[in-house]
Amino acid sequence: MDKKKLDHLVEVIKKKDGYECQKCGLCCGAYRHDIQITKEDYEELLEFGYDVSHIKRNITSSEDRMFYEINEGGIDRIYWGAVIRFNGGTCPYLDKETKLCSLHPHEPLICKIYPCTIQRIYPFSEGTKTTDDKDIKMKAYEICRKPCLKERVDKGIKEWEPEFKSYYVEECEDHE
Repeated sequence: MDKKKLDHLVEVIKKKDGYECQKCGLCCGAYRHDIQITKEDYEELLEFGYDVSHIKRNITSSEDRMFYEINEGGIDRIYWGAVIRFNGGTCPYLDKETKLCSLHPHEPLICKIYPCTIQRIYPFSEGTKTTDDKDIKMKAYEICRKPCLKERVDKGIKEWEPEFKSYYVEECEDHE
């Protein structure tokens, strides 16, 4: 997955919606449960020398497990590579003074795109040929947006449904 392209799409969505992070720290301080990050996020944090002692890896049986897998019904199950342990409190990477992420600019994808989410991943098309006759697969990531925690608190929103915003289409080489 090209995280830069996905992140750019989400920024466009946020701008269109008029969403701007208030830097209140609620998403990292009042969430109260662990967050799931991708294997690629974990590897990036290792590469740049961050303390990963608060991260529990989920990958046990297959080190090269993909971030996603297409099921027969067409709806994807997302495989997360690790979890950041909140231990019932705040994210261990939240700077309590500035209320900013100490992992920036390498924060995990789920944090970068918040309050948007990857709701589902669908097979977009398969067996597409490129000009050099390579087979590729395409997948469509369904991007939704929900009110952030501050919006929910300010507006008294107790229950909410993510609102569909866009699809992000990714091309992957077919290695089968």
